[in-house]
Amino acid sequence: DPGDSMYFVLAGRVGITYRSPDGVEQPLATFDAGDFFGEVSLLTGEVRGATATAMSRVICYCLDKAGLQRTMETNPHLAEDMAVVMAYRQTELDAARDRMDRESALRREAESQTQMLARIRRFFGISGTSATAG
Repeated sequence: DPGDSMYFVLAGRVGITYRSPDGVEQPLATFDAGDFFGEVSLLTGEVRGATATAMSRVICYCLDKAGLQRTMETNPHLAEDMAVVMAYRQTELDAARDRMDRESALRREAESQTQMLARIRRFFGISGTSATAG
C-alpha cells in the first residue's frame, strides 16, 4: 500500500511481517512504546513493504508528511538519524527476503523432486518404497 504517514508507538506492541511472493509470512520486528514504523513510505514515497499488526492494545501517534516536514525544518539532524534507522531496517528486510527466497527455492526443489520421482516410478512401474544405492 502507498504510505502517507508513519506511526509512533505510545503504548502496546506492534508486529511487523513481510510476505514473500509465495505468500509465506515472515516476522521481521516487534515494536513497543517509544518505537516508530512506517517511515520508509513516508520519507521516500515508496509503497509499504511490510505489514504492521497490533499484538496487543496499541496507542499510536500518526505523523503525516506535512507534520514531519515541519519537524524536520526545526530539527534538520532528524533526517540523518532516521536515515541510519532506515538503512538498518532495510538491511534486515533484505536479509529476511533473501532467507525466504532461499527457503522458498528449497521448498520448490523438494516439491519438484517428489513430483519427478512419482513420474519416474509411474513410468517404470516401481512401487513407492525407497531403496538406497551404494
